[in-house]
Amino acid sequence: MRIDEIFQEKISESERMQAQKSLCRALDEYLSYIEAQIVKMRYGLAGARPATVAEVAEKLGLEPREVKMAELVALQKMGSSQFAEKVREAWKNDEENA
Repeated sequence: MRIDEIFQEKISESERMQAQKSLCRALDEYLSYIEAQIVKMRYGLAGARPATVAEVAEKLGLEPREVKMAELVALQKMGSSQFAEKVREAWKNDEENA
């Protein structure tokens, strides 16, 4: 399954939820706590609506510029092949445990 299919509604709701759960697990394992929280909040993962930089900053007790910088670092990390492998591992483990 490709990530773009997840967000183009070509999969069932249960598959979408499983993919989001796997992605969140990979974020938690690969990124720092703050980076993972920022990505989840900014992109509406884990059941929440996407939050603005200001909302994330307020909730985490950070300055908006700190949120922006951490988000950029996180997105760069997420572009790595190591992160892709973490997502594949989380997906496989979730499928086996379903």
